[in-house]
Amino acid sequence: MTTISVPINGEMEEFINYQIKIGNSETKAGYIRRAISKMQEDFYISEVLKSENELAEGQIIRGDLRDLLK
Repeated sequence: MTTISVPINGEMEEFINYQIKIGNSETKAGYIRRAISKMQEDFYISEVLKSENELAEGQIIRGDLRDLLK
């Protein structure tokens, strides 16, 4: 596992601390990892939807289906 140090502003830190206080995470690092995972998921969903739109518009999708579905 890699450690990344990222400066954040006070408002962001307060939000993270609040999320921990209300039980959405046990640690700051855990909350950040979940946020990044959510961003990854959103990205991949967006890519699939983009591909579906391209297919609906008649554009040809090329590539290994296994790679496209990742």
